[in-house]
Amino acid sequence: MAFLDAFYERLESENTPGPGVLGVPAQMEGEHLTDEEREYALGVLGDGLLALSDESLGGSYEDLPRSVRRVAESPQYYEHGEDEVPYSWVLYENDVRALSNMLQHTDEDFRGGYELSVNLSMSSGTYTHRIGENGFLTSEDMTPLIEVSTRNEDASYYILTGEHPNTDPYASHPALGMDQSRSGVDYTKLDIYHSSEDRSNVIEGLFTYEWHDKGETVSQLIDWISDKSESDDPRDQDMSGKAAASFVGMVTTAEMQEALTSTGVDVSEDGKEYNSASFTAFNTELAHSLADIFDSYIFSFAESSVSETNENGEEVATTGVGDYISETNRFNIGPQERASYMEYLMGNDDTATRTINSAALYQNLAIEILLENGNTSTASRGSASLDALIEIALEAEAEKRSLDLTETKERKEKLYGYAIEKAAEHSEKIPVIGKSIGWGLNLGPDWIIEKLVDQETTVRPRLPSGENAETRIRQNELILLEKIMNSQSENIEQKPPQHLIETLIEANVCTINKDGEIELNQSSEIWQDNGRLEGEFLELDDVLAGALENTEITPTDSRTERKPTDALDLAGEYSEEYNNRHDLVKNFGKR
Repeated sequence: MAFLDAFYERLESENTPGPGVLGVPAQMEGEHLTDEEREYALGVLGDGLLALSDESLGGSYEDLPRSVRRVAESPQYYEHGEDEVPYSWVLYENDVRALSNMLQHTDEDFRGGYELSVNLSMSSGTYTHRIGENGFLTSEDMTPLIEVSTRNEDASYYILTGEHPNTDPYASHPALGMDQSRSGVDYTKLDIYHSSEDRSNVIEGLFTYEWHDKGETVSQLIDWISDKSESDDPRDQDMSGKAAASFVGMVTTAEMQEALTSTGVDVSEDGKEYNSASFTAFNTELAHSLADIFDSYIFSFAESSVSETNENGEEVATTGVGDYISETNRFNIGPQERASYMEYLMGNDDTATRTINSAALYQNLAIEILLENGNTSTASRGSASLDALIEIALEAEAEKRSLDLTETKERKEKLYGYAIEKAAEHSEKIPVIGKSIGWGLNLGPDWIIEKLVDQETTVRPRLPSGENAETRIRQNELILLEKIMNSQSENIEQKPPQHLIETLIEANVCTINKDGEIELNQSSEIWQDNGRLEGEFLELDDVLAGALENTEITPTDSRTERKPTDALDLAGEYSEEYNNRHDLVKNFGKR
């Protein structure tokens, strides 16, 4: 470290007055070096700067040359000395290109120090927020700085939360030191503070800028959240949960929602131009990172409270995002905030498809719990919330795209068609979603996964039934019957009579797929005209009811006192609670 300090001080002084260390990349231009030699030399210089800045290696931000600290902070935050010319955005743009030349060739296993990484992320986001496409920097110029800054997950945690990651959960691990992070550095001793508004502006700037890599580099700012959520280390889980709660709260305010869904970037899709699209429509890699966070904390999106009573005794929407609760791996999200987040996911066809499949998986796993413990409220509440939120989000996105009713219906059907096609691909998310549900319900994070370990479950989503409560009841009955027919649960004492299933097969609403699983189809035209079988007066609704009524389920969970019941009663309770929750979320989820 002493050598690095002396080495960069010499480089800085030899180019002062002037660009300091940042003048070195220009000196390497010319035929005296091959491209390979130049990139290697620049990479070594960049590695040295990262090492010199790393507090965990004994370095510090103040050890960096002044020219590097100046560009890291940008004109927004850099305080020039008495002997310096005020730092301008034009000078900053030139300096960014030089620093990028060094950082883009660094060893990917090297990371910068905490303070350097925070400053690089803050300055990059501030530039894209204040200047963006009107500046002279290109996307290619800026991404090396962001790629390096986001290697330091502690710094990314600070950008999202405004807190240094050196108190809880670390204080509960004495071996690490009461006031120190896992890197062995007390970040509270560093002079770092950025307001909530500044950090929100950084997120807005980074997310709404049209990146050449579709936001892949910027997504590193939040990718670690879903990764750490699956860690067995409670410190990682806590860090992930706190960052997720803060991030969801940051991007779902009314002001941020408007900024992130009306970006000024035009997008062409299906031969139609959409003006001022949502950021997820063009920064598609970033959209997938948001979907990963949704999957990891799907229980929070499904089970958070919807309404509360105000001081006047009126029922109003619950608002805001609450603190992360480590014991249940969840945080409360108001219905409007949930709908805003879901709108981002619906702005991109791929993430919309993923979300639809995730909601279907959630319902499938919830019904598995229903067969176990007979708790219809627990099984229905989350599924109803997710379905209602998807409907709200699809409607909001359609309005942003100026779609008429026919176009809205066509897009919804298209997305659900994609979801059905990709259902098998998304079945791999069962462990993630199952862990979220199991943890949230205090079943243990692996309970559902163990229940389904021998089942190759593929869940095919169904087009939402919409405002028609009776249609939703039939859909829930079909979902429950399909689950019963395919389930290996020991709690199913008696399955439906075979002749009724054969009647449904003859009516083309029930099929057996190549894996031998039963599939029930509500979209079939046979359900029209009261669902009467051709040439008979028998109604399919009666066949469906008979199949459920002749199915006996005996919940075995010791926490319930449920007695043996037929599946029709179970479906009735489930549907009633599902419809109540669905309508409540639809009522309070719109801004």
